[in-house]
Amino acid sequence: MESTILIEIQCWKCKEMHKIEVPMEGWQQYKAGESHVQDLFPDLSAPLREMFISRTCPTCQKKVFRKAE
Repeated sequence: MESTILIEIQCWKCKEMHKIEVPMEGWQQYKAGESHVQDLFPDLSAPLREMFISRTCPTCQKKVFRKAE
């Protein structure tokens, strides 16, 4: 059984804390800059992966990215 870690990410816009469970090995590789989030966490939804990249929660992504279009 693969070990996991619970990561907390605070949204830069709403300041709400979000918890995302990911595989420990993938997290270590991500922190070391060894690969991209989409390659390390393919089972996460695109909005959750985006949280790692932009620190924007799924709710705020809808607001922020809709305005950018």
